[in-house]
Amino acid sequence: EAVEAATVERAAHDVVEKMGGGDVTDRDVAKAINQIRAETIRDLKDNAGRAEVIASYELMTGDWRSFFSMMEKIEAVTRDDVVRACARYFHPDRRTVATLIPESGS
Repeated sequence: EAVEAATVERAAHDVVEKMGGGDVTDRDVAKAINQIRAETIRDLKDNAGRAEVIASYELMTGDWRSFFSMMEKIEAVTRDDVVRACARYFHPDRRTVATLIPESGS
């Protein structure tokens, strides 16, 4: 069932506002970290995935070896870090929203 873009946008803004206001639990953060860990393991399961990870880290950080310390940094993220980041980076004045509308007949 189709949902209006404005409805989805409002819902996303509400979630971000709640997170920036402190509505994040330690369990939420642990779940996100576990999801990232699982995705990383899946990415490394074959040579193509490993090559993509190495190339991505080289491109993003300038050193493919930074991959090895990234998980430690991710696992060190706390609830307070998430709240602080949401409040700082997802401030309403800093948001950009794009609505993609398919061409008719697509």
